[in-house]
This record gives sequence, C-alpha cells and structure tokens, in this order.
Amino acid sequence: MTRIVMITDGAFFDRIRVSNEARALAEAGCDVEVHALDAWCEARTFDWHGVRVHEHRMPRWTHWARVLNAETPFFAWAVSRVLRPVMHSCHADVIHVHNLFVWTGARRAMATSKSGSIHHSSVRWVLDIAENLPEIMQEYDHVKRGLGRLLIWPRAWARLQQQAMAAADHVVLVTPTAVQDYVQRLGLAPGKAISCNNVPWQDHIGVEGKEQLQDRFRGNFVILYFGDTSRRRGTDLAIRAMPQIVARIPNAHLVVVGKNNREDVFLAQLREESSVQHHIHLEGFQPLERLGSYLKVSHVGISPLVRNVHHDTTHANKLFQFMHGGLPLVVSDCPAQAALVRETSTGVVHTAGDVTSFAEAVISLGLDPQSANEMGQRGKLAVDQVYRWDVEISRYLKAVSGDAAVSGM
Repeated sequence: MTRIVMITDGAFFDRIRVSNEARALAEAGCDVEVHALDAWCEARTFDWHGVRVHEHRMPRWTHWARVLNAETPFFAWAVSRVLRPVMHSCHADVIHVHNLFVWTGARRAMATSKSGSIHHSSVRWVLDIAENLPEIMQEYDHVKRGLGRLLIWPRAWARLQQQAMAAADHVVLVTPTAVQDYVQRLGLAPGKAISCNNVPWQDHIGVEGKEQLQDRFRGNFVILYFGDTSRRRGTDLAIRAMPQIVARIPNAHLVVVGKNNREDVFLAQLREESSVQHHIHLEGFQPLERLGSYLKVSHVGISPLVRNVHHDTTHANKLFQFMHGGLPLVVSDCPAQAALVRETSTGVVHTAGDVTSFAEAVISLGLDPQSANEMGQRGKLAVDQVYRWDVEISRYLKAVSGDAAVSGM
C-alpha cells in the first residue's frame, strides 16, 4: 500500500482540492495522512473518508509571514519546526505538498529530522500547483498596493517555483493546458508533469435551504456565480452587464455567492449604482451544504474570468459544479475553460472583459431555453462519465507507483 503524506497551509476543509485529492487517493487504496497548518484553527486530529487529518495551529504571525515566504525564511522556519517530528515518524512513500507556501518548510523538515538521511533518498516528492502563484499574485490587491508592493516580489516567487519544480519528482497541475504551458514556457520536464482537474464529489453539494431559495426566485431567470468575488474573476463585469440583460430578459436576476474581503465593498457600491440593482443579489459566503440549492434555482452558471496566465491555463471548481447541476455555462475566452465548453458543447464563450459580449452570451441562452437545457444535460453527462475523481486520480497513481510517468498532455 502506497503511503502518502499531504501537507498544506490552511485548515483542511478550506482547501477543497486537498480534501478532494486525499479522499480520491484513499478510495483508490492508498494510506493517506494530511497535515494542515493554519494560524486560526484549533489543533486536532480526525478521520474523514478514510483519510487521517492532523490540523496544526500555527502562531498568528505566520498568517502574514506566509505571503513573504519566497523573500524571507521566517514562515519556512515555523513550518519546518512543526513538521520535523512528522517527517521523523511518517515513513512516507510520497510527500505531497500543495502549492509553494509550505514547500520550503517541508523540505527543511525532512532534511533536519532525525530520520531524514534515511528516508530523504527514497521518498518521492510531489508538488501540487493549484495556482500559478508568481502570475496570479500580481493580480492580488495586497500585492499591488501599500507595503505589499514593496515587500512581496513576484520574481522571488517565480524563482522559488522553478527551484521547487526542479527538486520535485512529480508536479501536479490542474489541466493539460497548464501542463503544456509549464513545459513550454517554464521548462518543466514533461516526464514529471501530471494533470489532475478540479472536479467535485457529488455528495459535497447539499441542498440545504432549497425551499426558501425557490420561493425567492420562483418565475425568474437566475444567473449564478459563486466563489471568490474579486474583480479578476469578472464579477464586476457581470454586474455591469445586467442592465443590458434585463432590457431583453426582464425577469433576469444575477446571484453572486461568495466573498472577497477587500473587494466586496466595491461590488456593493457597483450594485447600488446600477439601474437594475434589485435584479442583483450579493449573497456573501455560503457553505457547500447550500450550493445544490442555488444550482436548483438557477438557469445559467457563469465564469467571466479576466485574462491572465493563470486563468488562461486552469479550470475553476465552479465549472464542474455548474455542470453537475445541469446548468449551461457562460465563460470568458480564457483558453482552458473556453476549450472545455467548446469540446463538450456545454455553453457559450464570450470575450473577456467585454460587457456587451457577456450580456449577449447570457441573453442567447435565456431566449433559447431548449438549447440551454441541452447544453446543461451534456454537462451533467460529462461529469457523470468523464470528469470524475477515479479518472482524474488514475494518472497520479500510475506516476507515484513507479510506473512510467504520465504527462497528462
């Protein structure tokens, strides 16, 4: 049995990709243990879907120090201190590190643990890059403004990413498009690359509060967005497009589920200034237990991402959750998500950042409910038959089990 130790920053249930992968690996017969490091959790150990989860409470200062991990060693030191006894006792076949924040600390912990010299040469290291941090962090508000503009250096994160990719035995990326980008642009060795998509577990999508939502939106054409509400996700574009949409579809309502602490004030102000503000609903954060209820009352799922290197090469969780709910998709022309929609015939692609193009895409579905329903049904069939965890995790299992590496391309 392959023994896998996963390491991530943040509380376990806040890292959906981590919990999804861990569960899939456990169901595939691996012995999976997760160590989640967070400044706001309570230290605890529990079992979940066959996965042993350890949450470690970090000092509060590490919550801010983590964003400087490529520039200064303080967070890596704190991570190493927590993980050293883990590395001493885990006897893992694979150490799977999610994203760059804890990579350096995990490597130091192994190197300095009492058994590090014994296990370091045989353990296989997996780097899981859910986000292209050196690229996407340039869009973060705290990096573009204030002290962050001076203290956080995307170039330092790019160097750290290159070093981590060189040291890792395998690098897991979200899509084949991302694999191609990392190989061609960043020099990742093709034999190291594995693609593993952000697909959902169906039983994660609950229908709590369905009756109340049905009462609120009965008889309306509901356009659904959920997730991070920052403007780089195109949420402001959707709000700005609503007057055009309502002019053609008078019962259209935009429902935005999610939050972004820095930008929600801006979105609220944008709503207040809209001529159709009563057709725009900012729901804030909602638990996954309620996601199915929003899917049930909605008619279109949207992902109007702004174009950048990260968005161009990855898929958001929401795409597959919309498909699971039988919703047709409206997505911007970021290549990876546009290709998914076109290849599966599950929606309409609009020009990123173009209000009128987005509005026309939504209107086309609203005025042709039969085509919209057929797109939604094709999406549901796709997640039932193709975009499933047992399929996604198979490439990973083949690679880490010592078989020929799989590129995912």
